[in-house]
Amino acid sequence: MEARGSEGVPRIATAQQIVAAIPLPALVHDTSFHILAVNTACRTSANLSRTYSDTRDVFAFVHPTEHAQIRAVSEDLLSNFARTGESSQPPVSAMRRLHQDDDVSVSCWTHTGLAVIDGVPLIVVALDLANPIVSEARTWRELAERDDLTGLYRRNVAVSVIDDWLAAGDEVMVMFADVDHFKQVNDGYGHAAGDAVLSAIADRLHALSHDDRIVCRYAGDEFLIASRPSVWPHRGFVWQFDEQRYLHDYIAAAAEAATHPLGIDGHQRVSISTGEARRRPADSAATLIHRADTAMYRNKAQRVRER
Repeated sequence: MEARGSEGVPRIATAQQIVAAIPLPALVHDTSFHILAVNTACRTSANLSRTYSDTRDVFAFVHPTEHAQIRAVSEDLLSNFARTGESSQPPVSAMRRLHQDDDVSVSCWTHTGLAVIDGVPLIVVALDLANPIVSEARTWRELAERDDLTGLYRRNVAVSVIDDWLAAGDEVMVMFADVDHFKQVNDGYGHAAGDAVLSAIADRLHALSHDDRIVCRYAGDEFLIASRPSVWPHRGFVWQFDEQRYLHDYIAAAAEAATHPLGIDGHQRVSISTGEARRRPADSAATLIHRADTAMYRNKAQRVRER
């Protein structure tokens, strides 16, 4: 990624333009971990307005247990830049514990990348925050749109959103995820254990949702994730993001987390097969989802053969 400050424009103003171009809560800090800019979503959605007004120290935003990892990620990005001179490095994704204004620590995925302004490397951090559902605040519409067990969107909502994106000409990717051997979980541990596994997976998948990505429980033990491109240009700055790789890694981590509700000794582990499809001309939501579903079953069959 590269951003160039124009002649006479202060570096902090260019940093503000960078975060304004990212539709997630985002901030830019220098190599001394001093924050130069945050966007509106970081102040409001991330609930960091008071913290930002009190300090510009990155470490005031995160739990002390995360400080060493944050330093290590930034140092790796800067070391690669010093060695290669290449600023277009893929963002590094990791789960972090974030301090909010109400003194509550919440876990969220962060995506840390590099930007260069007038030859000076800076660190860009985007926060992929979960939006927990508060039952008291749910409207009748939300109740109709959300799955009772998992709280994820129902199939019809996701299909409608995908059709809207396609009609708008967006490049859409759909990923289908299916829990492997889920019947064995129900038969071996009971339906309550099966529900616990689905809920554990859904709790992780909730964190993937934002304006350009929707997650739903498609049916039974099947989940669907649809997204528009995560490439946001603004005055020479481009945030390049490998959506497919990120989702694969994230879903694998969700499967690992879902093993724990079973309360077993490790012989039965939860795994998830995935398949993805990208928009083709004349696609509808139905045809796009069908190709992702077919790819998922091919992947599942191949994994069975390799065992």
